[in-house]
Amino acid sequence: MKLKISPALPARLRARPPSGEADDNPRVSGWLAGPSSISDASDDDIVAVVGSSLADPDAAPGSPDDLRITASLLPGGIEVVGAYVHAQPGTDPHGEAEALLHSVKRGCTGMRNTPSSRPFVIAVVHDGTDIAFFAHPRGLFGAGDLPRGAVTAEVLPEDWLETRYALLRCGGWAVDATEAAFDAAAKEATSCAIAFVVDTALDEDAVEATGRIGGGGKGGGKKGKKGGGKGRGGGAGGGGGGSDDAKPASKAVMGLGGTGDDATLDDVIGFQVSGEIVEATPVARTSAGISTGDHSASVSPLPAPSFAFRPDAGVAAQAAATTCGYVAHVDAIVYAPRSATLGQVAAALRASVASRVAELRVRSVSSSSSSSSTSTSDPPRCLHFTPPGVGHAVSLVYPLGGSDVDVGENPDRKLDRRLRSLHRRLGLPLDRPMLREANALGAFGSDTDTGDRSTQTRRLRDVHTMGLPKSRVDGGAAFEVEGSYDYYHYGQDRVDDAGWGCAYRSCQTICSWFKLQHYTHVPVPSHLDMQRCLHRIGDKDGDFVGSRRWIGAVELSYVLDELLGVTCKILNVPSGHDMPSYARELAHHFDTMGTPCMMGGGQLAYTLLGVDWNEKTGECAFLILDPHYAEGEDAGKIIPRWCGWKRCEEVFVKEFYNVLLPQRPTSV
Repeated sequence: MKLKISPALPARLRARPPSGEADDNPRVSGWLAGPSSISDASDDDIVAVVGSSLADPDAAPGSPDDLRITASLLPGGIEVVGAYVHAQPGTDPHGEAEALLHSVKRGCTGMRNTPSSRPFVIAVVHDGTDIAFFAHPRGLFGAGDLPRGAVTAEVLPEDWLETRYALLRCGGWAVDATEAAFDAAAKEATSCAIAFVVDTALDEDAVEATGRIGGGGKGGGKKGKKGGGKGRGGGAGGGGGGSDDAKPASKAVMGLGGTGDDATLDDVIGFQVSGEIVEATPVARTSAGISTGDHSASVSPLPAPSFAFRPDAGVAAQAAATTCGYVAHVDAIVYAPRSATLGQVAAALRASVASRVAELRVRSVSSSSSSSSTSTSDPPRCLHFTPPGVGHAVSLVYPLGGSDVDVGENPDRKLDRRLRSLHRRLGLPLDRPMLREANALGAFGSDTDTGDRSTQTRRLRDVHTMGLPKSRVDGGAAFEVEGSYDYYHYGQDRVDDAGWGCAYRSCQTICSWFKLQHYTHVPVPSHLDMQRCLHRIGDKDGDFVGSRRWIGAVELSYVLDELLGVTCKILNVPSGHDMPSYARELAHHFDTMGTPCMMGGGQLAYTLLGVDWNEKTGECAFLILDPHYAEGEDAGKIIPRWCGWKRCEEVFVKEFYNVLLPQRPTSV
């Protein structure tokens, strides 16, 4: 047996549970996840492990209930391929591996969707850092004892999964939250025709392949003379035909009725070979040409080569005919080897959809029968996430609380506990959101959207990364904002705020940071929103609303607290010339919080993005994002005058300054 592991896997296996749990519990255990099929070989003896997850600390190693939870988080094409355990001090690693294997085997007996018959891997962390891998070559339920010899693990390239697999997504229809509707959806999912939407304008080979596969789109491929004919696709076909000489459309629809098609993903996804790495060209991610009701809009790019598929018109018609006020929304993703045939891909997609329908069935039926949690405005739905470090995408059914919210308990508190549990299981930090709805793939449609209600201006993002000259501080250490923000400045959104709106703009930049980090769903407030907020809390009188009166750091702290629930610290600096003496505190802020700051002095306000500071000499420079800029979104004009490293004497005046330090929430 050949074992291949991701570069990050050893560190994940060695990691202890997050703080708050007893560090003296050596019985740390969990699960190993990898692709259901290997992309670069037909050898069934190859197992790739790309991710891991911790087990429930209260569950016995190999618990079947824990396995069910873990399996429900995995997208299509990724399955449990093994388990791991931290060995008791002084024990034999092979003995620990054999005990864990038997425990998992006992627990999985009779379970549906058990790990496949491929080799099952057991990893044992012993002596704190060493990891020994063992494998049963005949799978979890194979006869015989676990071979004693450890298996040598080959480390995969960093981007192996992304380059060897395509990430496909299926979604766009609703199912009535009834037993009968879910039965029908499950049956349909296993037999429906599948339509693929691909980009035919990638290169000549892709165009040729697309024509062979019988799509059509708006003109068909080179050989798509019959348009929706079966061709090699063997299915329901795409759009209209075209002549042999017709210029191919940018998109084509291909139908697959059966599973016998021998065209591969590489036939329809353009790619370039760079050394040993196959880099796929991202293709169409819309449902163009397929009637799926309101779900024809584009979705945000997926973090892997991908194209969309939708069920045929029969499923779409079924969605349109839903009459129940309480529905569940189906969405599934699949990792498919690029070498897989389209027939194999179709089968994998159907299986993944069926699995998501089963998950939704459990959640939806129980929720619809519970008066405490039923909400037509918040129906159960499948969401997908790509949290850093996990190694693969994660699928969840929202709302997480479902029908198990205790009577009288705050649902937000319940959600927080559920999210913390998931963060722990997946090895994610417990002080920042990574599995909220805002983090989901396609949550905001466009990856440039911060959710503000004004659509007049397309703002520049992370301006300080656009070729900014380095600071001139000799021997200094730079401490900068962590995460993304949008640059708000004078004149945007058709608001003439020159001379009075600099603090408002700085506040908007700060709010965009909290939105882009998914700490809030609240839209970035307008000037009027802030004024109304200050009036509502009693800080300003009624005449302030709609005026051109400026505000400062104190008012901004009220706004952030009231609208976003963000607390702030304020540094009182007697004079702008004293700012270098506060470099240590500012460096600490960016090192620990990473949020943009606002600096207000006299009638001027700036956004502070960082500090470059030499601790020995005291020399420093400040990374200023100036909201007083009033022209178009042109980085060439903005850098380095309006966004750049500034010495104290270049920007600050003698008047006092208040420096607003927004605090990063420590929550999931």
